[in-house]
Amino acid sequence: MISIGIDISKEKSTVCMLRPYGEVVEPPYDVAHNESELNALIEHIQSFDEDIKVVLEATGGYHHIVVSKMLSAGIFTVVVNPYIMKKYCAATLRKAKTDKIDSVKIANYGIDH
Repeated sequence: MISIGIDISKEKSTVCMLRPYGEVVEPPYDVAHNESELNALIEHIQSFDEDIKVVLEATGGYHHIVVSKMLSAGIFTVVVNPYIMKKYCAATLRKAKTDKIDSVKIANYGIDH
């Protein structure tokens, strides 16, 4: 199983792909919210021959385009309430906040839940 955590921003998303026990499939990287980059992300996700879970936070409507593309491609996608994610992240010792760190935490949430 691969958990893909996506931290959504206004014009880009930061993507991290993890397997259980912290095995990094893809370290965090940015994807612009345009047709070509989102399609490339979907193709990359579909290239894996195992269960995939995409997890992202509801982010002021910016997440809609990503969720729509994932669901249209038949990719299992979960949108998590930001309050739930905040509570989950509060349990960790590391309090730094960047898009890359957030994408890792979101991917870990997908593994844990």
